[in-house]
Amino acid sequence: MSRRMNLAGFSVATMRDLFGSKDEVAVGRIAGQFASRVPHRPDDLTRQVAGIVERAIMTGVPFADLGEESTAHAIAAAALASDGQDWLFTRADTYHASALEEGLWGLARKLGSPPTRAFLRGLIEGVPLFGSNSSPEAPYAAIGLEKLRTFRPGLVDLREQVTYRVGRKNSPTEEEPAAVEFAGEFVGWLDEILDAERDLWFTFG
Repeated sequence: MSRRMNLAGFSVATMRDLFGSKDEVAVGRIAGQFASRVPHRPDDLTRQVAGIVERAIMTGVPFADLGEESTAHAIAAAALASDGQDWLFTRADTYHASALEEGLWGLARKLGSPPTRAFLRGLIEGVPLFGSNSSPEAPYAAIGLEKLRTFRPGLVDLREQVTYRVGRKNSPTEEEPAAVEFAGEFVGWLDEILDAERDLWFTFG
């Protein structure tokens, strides 16, 4: 299966307003929307997701007894993040996940500042809502606008370093110009979200 990136602008506050709200109408609405959007999911998975959504809304997050999240938790997080949102979608899904996981991350490990590496690692490994660790199979991250602003300069610097170093090479590899292009696209997507004053939602799909 070809894994793609999903990088969009949304409102963390709208999502967090659900947590601990005890809004039974929201519980039914979100579970129903999930079931109708993906009707061919296994029944047990649908029940797990509905249970996670209900617990998050009725008692809040994180769940004190949860260590590593499951794929069901990642799906529930996406369902909660989708409720009542005015999404700003980017074109990140035109790129395979490897462009980030191997391409940009490989460059950041050599050239990126510690905050830049932490930001990219957070996307790749996930930032859990419910447990202490994300599911390795289904990482996701919700990152607030102010944090996103603090990470941008390091990402711009990484883009400039990659562009400079590849530009100085007489015979760059086939992958290196693609890495320059992706680094520029990545910063551009973040700027779209920042310009719209949105928070960041990220998953692989």
